[in-house]
Order: sequence, then structure tokens, then C-alpha cells
Amino acid sequence: MLAVTTGIVVPEPSTVTLCGLGIGLVVAVVYWIILGLVASAASSILIAALYRSATTGKVAEDFQGLPMFGTAPPRPGYGTPP
Repeated sequence: MLAVTTGIVVPEPSTVTLCGLGIGLVVAVVYWIILGLVASAASSILIAALYRSATTGKVAEDFQGLPMFGTAPPRPGYGTPP
């Protein structure tokens, strides 16, 4: 058989696996941190809007029409004894 040398150094498979695992772990940690920050910000915005709605009765234009900021239509059979 004829072997052709290209001069490219290929690391051992175990090194490549550990490197990929490390990169994947770092990406996953960064992803979860960003996801937590976005979820926390969204939760804080919603809590502030609910507080304003409960204390003043005013609702921001962006939140008008949402069921949590107004009266929901009555559900049939809700609250009636069986």
C-alpha cells in the first residue's frame, strides 16, 4: 500500500473528544446563564405590570386585552355546585 504524507498533525481521538466535550460544556453553561437572565427579566416585567394593575387599576397599552389584566368571561358551570 502507498502512504501519502500530508504534514497535517491529527491529535489523538481522546484529546479531540475531551476538547469537544469541554467546548460543549462551556456553550451549555453560557446558554443556561443567558436563558436564566432572559426568564428573570421577563418575570420581573410581568410582576411589575401585575403590581401596577392591582394597585392603580391601570394597565399598559401593551398588556391590554390579556386575560390576567381584566375580567375573564365566565366559564359555563364554573362555581356551581354539582
